[in-house]
Amino acid sequence: MVGGEKMIGPREMLDPEALVILLIGASAVGKSSLAVKLYEAGIVEPQPTWATRKPRPGETDTYYDHLFVTDEAFDTQSRVGGFLAEETLYNARYGVPFLHKPADGLEALMVLKPVFIPRFKAYYRNTRVYQIDASPEVLPERMRARGQSEAEIATRMREYEHEVAAAHHFADVTFDNNGLLSDTCKQLETRIYLDREAHIVERMI
Repeated sequence: MVGGEKMIGPREMLDPEALVILLIGASAVGKSSLAVKLYEAGIVEPQPTWATRKPRPGETDTYYDHLFVTDEAFDTQSRVGGFLAEETLYNARYGVPFLHKPADGLEALMVLKPVFIPRFKAYYRNTRVYQIDASPEVLPERMRARGQSEAEIATRMREYEHEVAAAHHFADVTFDNNGLLSDTCKQLETRIYLDREAHIVERMI
């Protein structure tokens, strides 16, 4: 807990027994876009991972996806125990920080790769994992639209089948995001409300 406190500062740490929502899935299936929609709807408070990769053109730090940092900053955070988990992916380092308590009425949410899930769920035991799926035919164009190079797209698409299989292994429920983003968001909202009610009942028993 000391590392988490160093990272988060005065904000209250999230209770490890709290409900946490994870969005997982292959690159460009719409995880970050759905996190934004759910935040704007007043359902969740997304929290970012740390990443040492260079931002894409026009990409900046966000509250829902990544905080871009130098290797030196990442090393410092790691040394003080500020990460729940760390991995090297696509030639960059990613760290999952300890979560802070969201505003009243909101659930904590993170967008994660499946590789982080075992360690994440070992700490946040009431995590619900939502897999987001989309057809591989639409993904390259989505990646181009967000400024990824053809080389990076090729690399990400080579990992597609592995990422989908890994996500299926951990998912509590899967959502198809081939249609309108707003429709998928409504489905997620409904599921979050159900999981929230179930979590409340579980903690009362």
